[in-house]
Amino acid sequence: MGLLRVASGFVGIDGCHLKEPYGGIMLSVVSLYANSDVFPIVVCICEMKSSKTWKWFLSILREWLEIEDDILVTFMTNRQKSLLASLAEFWPRSTVRYCARHLFANVRSKWPEQVFRTLFWSDML
Repeated sequence: MGLLRVASGFVGIDGCHLKEPYGGIMLSVVSLYANSDVFPIVVCICEMKSSKTWKWFLSILREWLEIEDDILVTFMTNRQKSLLASLAEFWPRSTVRYCARHLFANVRSKWPEQVFRTLFWSDML
């Protein structure tokens, strides 16, 4: 029985740049557990975020989690194209949701006026 049978079926997946001296990218996967606590599933250090890296990472994740095809999983990401393509390959029936902070950063970069911040976060405050 896979780990997501116990968890919620909601998975956050992201990669972040590591600072010097070694650099690289840390890929991480978290899920929600009892009482909506965040549960770290896996962390990996790699050289770069690319389609090849995401495919390798997700293939190992899918095998390790033993997720069966009948389990619907929702992934939360930051809209990175290579990650989205890899998710569609390994979990074609999954749904993808986008991180609100990343969406807001995209809006703010085009329209930096304060009114957009107030409108964007109005339902979340």
